[in-house]
Amino acid sequence: MKNPQMNREQPLQKPLEHVAFWQFMCFLLLICFVWAAEIVDLKHLLYGTPHEPADWLKASLITAGIIAVCIVTVGHTYLQKKRILRGFIIVCSYCKKVQIENSAWQQMEAYVSDRTLAEFSHGVCPSCYDRIIKELDDDKNTAHS
Repeated sequence: MKNPQMNREQPLQKPLEHVAFWQFMCFLLLICFVWAAEIVDLKHLLYGTPHEPADWLKASLITAGIIAVCIVTVGHTYLQKKRILRGFIIVCSYCKKVQIENSAWQQMEAYVSDRTLAEFSHGVCPSCYDRIIKELDDDKNTAHS
């Protein structure tokens, strides 16, 4: 029996594919609405305007515009997906460089910045700060001795 909690987590694992799918579906619905408006003459049905014959050229041009916007929008979503790091990243235990090829290594900050929209700033955590202060005090005390 499948775990129902796992099914709920599926969209969260690939959020941008989920967004791109719904973007595409909305554009498809918009195209359907354009053609339905031309075929059924929605202006006549909804507002009581005089009946107009279907304007196939206008509907085709609007559809072409919607498709162009759809390609740009959904394409942009998939390009953003490429900016998400996935898989295993091999990190040196000592210098924290990242292996980018079999024999090539790169600083972690540069690796992440090149592949994502993240930017780095450095700070000192409280435990490292305490350790460094203790080391500096020990060095100062040994120098005065």
